[in-house]
Amino acid sequence: MAASGKTNLTTPIIILVVLVVAAWFAFKPSGDSAGTGEGGGTASGGDSALLVDVDRDAINRLDITKPDGDSFSLLKQDDSWFALIDGEQYLADDMRTSTLLDMLPELKQEAMMSDKPEHHPTFELNDDQAYKLSVYAGGSDPKLTLLVGKSTENMKGCFVRMAGEDPVYRASANLRTSLGYSFSDYRSKQLWAYDPLLATSVTITPVTEDGAFTGEPMSFTKDGELWKLASDGSNGNQNDLKEIVEKFAALRIQSFVDDTSELPLEQYNPEATPCLVVEANGKSYSLSIDGREEGNIVISDTDGRVYKTNRSNLGFLLEQDFSQLSFYEEPVADEAAEGDVLGEDAGSDDAAAGDAAGDGEAGE
Repeated sequence: MAASGKTNLTTPIIILVVLVVAAWFAFKPSGDSAGTGEGGGTASGGDSALLVDVDRDAINRLDITKPDGDSFSLLKQDDSWFALIDGEQYLADDMRTSTLLDMLPELKQEAMMSDKPEHHPTFELNDDQAYKLSVYAGGSDPKLTLLVGKSTENMKGCFVRMAGEDPVYRASANLRTSLGYSFSDYRSKQLWAYDPLLATSVTITPVTEDGAFTGEPMSFTKDGELWKLASDGSNGNQNDLKEIVEKFAALRIQSFVDDTSELPLEQYNPEATPCLVVEANGKSYSLSIDGREEGNIVISDTDGRVYKTNRSNLGFLLEQDFSQLSFYEEPVADEAAEGDVLGEDAGSDDAAAGDAAGDGEAGE
């Protein structure tokens, strides 16, 4: 009977253990989590695998396809990057292109979020929501193609998967932000990519912001380190010409005018004569001013592409004192010298007359 008075703890302990185990299974991290929180997914460990195993300098082309099907490319030629669309090539924006390129070699998979295709829409990684990025490192085939989905909650990363594969990973950088920019955003607003030190000739014509010429063109060529007037070889204004070449090389625009039919006739003249032409490194760079539009100036370049820029960007041209570009002056007769010559001639005549008179008197 005494034994029956003792408390039997076996059953409560068993029940407690069962509850703990059940709770652990209910709340343990899942390797197939479709949630998009920062802590979801299965961590890749201390050494996260690289998603893009390519050196930055080896990358020579990026193909970007938007969810709506629009696509464009970024292409490296020599040391410059260009933006390509519909067969047209433009200088690429250096900062945006560099930002995207810098992310790729360091892009790692921090965690696998899911390996089930039915979870792709959760991460915006189904075909009609994802951005597509193909990375080339030489050759005609891409090194890899990534599908890029939504950004992570803290905007520091994004969700990606390899094209043709189901696993979804949380990536270490936010590619989605860079791929979200439009083609126009990737076009450089600096028109040229030439080194002003390589300029060999300049032809410049006085012009107003309406595009009207107010004087004759002046041409200069580089002779060693000196700019000289092409017509006679006299020295040009070295400081002003150097500034013109440098500011022309750095000329920026405000916006692109891809459809010139939007402009009134007085604001766009496809036959306009360039007001500034610079030859550099074997290439010609020219600028025409077409007219004014709502506070901007409409300009066109060597290839006939049209842009809008502001007056301050063209100040080096519109405010130039053309009378100071050359030190050459037409020869002007010196009045004092002329007077001396005339005086000498007159004195000689008088002396000759006096001599003649003296001879006459002597004869008498």
